[in-house]
Amino acid sequence: MWTSMDMIRELKNRGKRITKQRKLMVEVIAEKKAGGFKEIYYEICRRDPNIGQATVYRMLLTLEEIGAIQRVQGYVVNELYEKPAV
Repeated sequence: MWTSMDMIRELKNRGKRITKQRKLMVEVIAEKKAGGFKEIYYEICRRDPNIGQATVYRMLLTLEEIGAIQRVQGYVVNELYEKPAV
């Protein structure tokens, strides 16, 4: 399973800044392990009401692109696999 630290590390490797909002979103997503957009969004908003839906949606898309989560009737945190050394 990807942890929040794994997700943050991969985001940094891809040149993404790790803001307080991004860190919070990643932590919530990693804690929940699975859930639909609304469920994830409401939990994030409970912790920081200043984060908008579009921001959460973009983060979910980014995490999906890096392989940390997948969309299967909601989002699911993927198993972590070690990338082969190049």
